[in-house]
Amino acid sequence: MSINMPTILVKRSDGTSVRMSLDEFKKMKMSNSTQILGSSPAPEPPKAEKAPEASKPEPVRDEIKEKADEIRRKIREDIKKMEAEDMTAEAKKSVQTAPKGNAWGSDDHKSLLDDEFHKEMPVLVREGEHILARTAPVKDVFMNEAEYEAKKNEPKPGMRIEKPRSVFDNRSKFDRNATAKNIRLMEEPSILQNKKPPAPRSIMPSPRPLAPKPVIQDVKPPKVEKQTMGPVDELLKFTLDDFRRLGRNTEESAVKLREKFKYLESDSFLMFMDGVEAWYNSPLYRQYQEVISKSLMNRMSVADILSGVSAKTDLKLEEFKAILKLNQSFY
Repeated sequence: MSINMPTILVKRSDGTSVRMSLDEFKKMKMSNSTQILGSSPAPEPPKAEKAPEASKPEPVRDEIKEKADEIRRKIREDIKKMEAEDMTAEAKKSVQTAPKGNAWGSDDHKSLLDDEFHKEMPVLVREGEHILARTAPVKDVFMNEAEYEAKKNEPKPGMRIEKPRSVFDNRSKFDRNATAKNIRLMEEPSILQNKKPPAPRSIMPSPRPLAPKPVIQDVKPPKVEKQTMGPVDELLKFTLDDFRRLGRNTEESAVKLREKFKYLESDSFLMFMDGVEAWYNSPLYRQYQEVISKSLMNRMSVADILSGVSAKTDLKLEEFKAILKLNQSFY
């Protein structure tokens, strides 16, 4: 057997394996004396006996389905009725247990003005009789009023007659008293026989008005209202005197004024901007603007304008320069 020929592994019946060429294998196959390793068919597994299939249930009939649906529908309707009855029973219990003070009656929606005692009842009056005849006496009504006015205007003994407003006022009072008495005499003629007619009264001249006396009043100082001021309000009302009180000289005052703005900036930038806006509306800054406007109008330098200043309330050149540096430090 040549070395280069291909060989295959063949298993013998005694269990040993040998390599053979293809020609030798064909011869062995022809003689059926040997079997190829792994070529024998695998033994078939024992077939399991099939269990008898269960008989399928017959399809449900339509009548049975309809009856089942009808039973379910009746059960649902009964459940809904029972729930509705439970709800009505709970509502009745809540109404019965509610306090009587909050319960509304059947007539609570009606207005009190619709009651019987609020309705207008017709007044039955006899013929020829007025309703005032039964409520108040009307006899001598005008006579009583005239007599009351006459007694009211008569001066009492021991009293001084007050100053009349004018002659016409006295005349009208006299005429009113006379007419009242004449009316009473016309109604009662017996008074005319028993009493004498009153004598005419003399009209007193009106006194001259006296000059008013001078009144001395105590001089009281005005009330000073104390107001609480914040840092922004302080800058809004900042004057030249306030600037000079901050330090011994101008430089020290300018440094302390700049510190006020630094405190505002460290606290809040918005408060710093409010403080700058208040500074631009302060009296000291307006005085600073007036100096600039004068120099522009007169075409003179600021030093020439401030050199002729002698009043204490005016800015000095050093103070003007300090304010200028302060404004430059803002931006």
